[in-house]
Amino acid sequence: MTSLGKELHNTIRNLEKLRDSQNPPSDDVIAKLDVLYDQQIDLIDAAINKNTEKYKKATTSMKEAAKKTKEAIDDLAKLEQALEKIANAIGKVTELLDEVA
Repeated sequence: MTSLGKELHNTIRNLEKLRDSQNPPSDDVIAKLDVLYDQQIDLIDAAINKNTEKYKKATTSMKEAAKKTKEAIDDLAKLEQALEKIANAIGKVTELLDEVA
């Protein structure tokens, strides 16, 4: 089973590659990275039950975001779709973190 932390890491890594390929990087990419970094730290500190539906939805959503960001590395025309997937994943992780806060 895929872990949320792993998918979050993959999304961050891919988004960092996208950021580094842009000159200058878009404000939206930088903003999303900032939120993802914060969520990564929050997930480390949180006591999360991995068997909940919210965890599964957040993991699936982040996996989709990681996939889309990887596609956008090869085709910048897909960046907007990737950013939409990231925004959705951020929302799911926020819901999950709010539940354990």
